[in-house]
Amino acid sequence: MKTGEIAFDYTFNMSMYSYLKLNSEVNENFNEFLKETTREWLLPVLEAYDFSEVKTLVDVGGGFGTLTAVLLKNNPKIQAILFDREDVVVGAPRVLEGAGVADRCQIVGGNFFDAVLPDGDLYLQHFRML
Repeated sequence: MKTGEIAFDYTFNMSMYSYLKLNSEVNENFNEFLKETTREWLLPVLEAYDFSEVKTLVDVGGGFGTLTAVLLKNNPKIQAILFDREDVVVGAPRVLEGAGVADRCQIVGGNFFDAVLPDGDLYLQHFRML
């Protein structure tokens, strides 16, 4: 609080995302946490949303694609773009293929702090701990 810096950056001398890139086991645990919180907190909210007018969904910070997979499975007319860090989206094909929706989802690796993908009718931004 006194320095005005992000506590993680100050403590570890790097951003949380840099730390995750260097520590694969921690990265895996972090992504599992995000997957479970998506399942428990976000999916019930989205079940009430009307997706009938959505053609292209952009899931920004969508991790392994758990949410994208569920939304595509429940909405067969939607196409999706899953966008997250390159080291994260490598795990997405397994999730999307397992749900039988990989053919309707483009996976893009990048930094959502630098760019947002165009051409979406609906953008979802996941809660992330920074």
